[in-house]
Amino acid sequence: MKTMRISITLSLVAAALLFASCKLGLLNVGLGDKVDILPPGITIVPHDGVQNGAYIHGTVTVNGRVSDDVGVSSVTWMFADEATGDPSPTGTATLDAEKTNWSFVLDTQNPAWNANLIADGEKSFTITVTDEAGKSTETRMLLIFDNTPPSATFINPADGASIYGQVNLRGASSDNTSLIKVEVRIGNPPSLDPDEGFVIITGSKYDWVRSFTAEAYKEVGKAIDNGDGTWTLPIYVRVYDYAGNVSTNEPSLETDPLYPDDLKATYGDALSFDPTKIPSYSLIIDSDMDKPTASIQIPHDSSTLAGTVVASGSCFDENPGMDRVDMRIMALEDDGDEIGYV
Repeated sequence: MKTMRISITLSLVAAALLFASCKLGLLNVGLGDKVDILPPGITIVPHDGVQNGAYIHGTVTVNGRVSDDVGVSSVTWMFADEATGDPSPTGTATLDAEKTNWSFVLDTQNPAWNANLIADGEKSFTITVTDEAGKSTETRMLLIFDNTPPSATFINPADGASIYGQVNLRGASSDNTSLIKVEVRIGNPPSLDPDEGFVIITGSKYDWVRSFTAEAYKEVGKAIDNGDGTWTLPIYVRVYDYAGNVSTNEPSLETDPLYPDDLKATYGDALSFDPTKIPSYSLIIDSDMDKPTASIQIPHDSSTLAGTVVASGSCFDENPGMDRVDMRIMALEDDGDEIGYV
């Protein structure tokens, strides 16, 4: 009987505790308040190229999704510079009304951060979601800051060189990270559309060649008539890197008809007109350079001649080559006066 009384007493105590728990709402699973059992979940959603391992510049938005069995309280973020380990201040992401989507704006050139944090290079991000019970979950992401514009240079022919016939324009491009595209335009577009005429370089973007025929650009609109039989031919380059930085040597004044307004609208502050990145460059079309040349080797100039004389010399033409050589001889008086052709 003693054992039975103890069992009955324990049962009554357990029943009382259960009743009290129900009254207080501590264990009302499915009937009211929920018991927070699981930690929250968090994911990063790629957006406008912002994803793990991406090259970024300027100001971007990072966003993603969260979930929890009870409710999300907050999402915070911070990053460290991979080269120095310097940590950034902690930021708080914005949650939507349903607390299922989060986002934050990242200024890669934030003036409040130290030089190591805004320097180009890899940044290791930690994004933390915390639920209403204080449980938290982290996710990580690597972003590569790149606010340095790419560059390009012209190797051959030299700036201002005279050209004719077939020309092989050679240039080189570079970037502190990686290039995605190089475009070259020979001359000005007659339509004055700044985007017209650019040709994407195929093959290597770092050491490239663009071939053209000089005479094809010897007309008003494409080149500038110098009035002396020569034409100034401007050449423009656009270089793009993976972070979205672009450099060009096109006109930088907005009032210029060839100012690349569409390119500026697309890339904004990431578009650089810095002449130290890509210098201005032009060539001189001179068709006189393509005229054949000839020289008399025998007899020598001012020689005294008598009897039968055999004259010889040389001639040259690069393209399309020599067709014939004509010669005529002028007879002169001792004082240099012309007698006539013989």
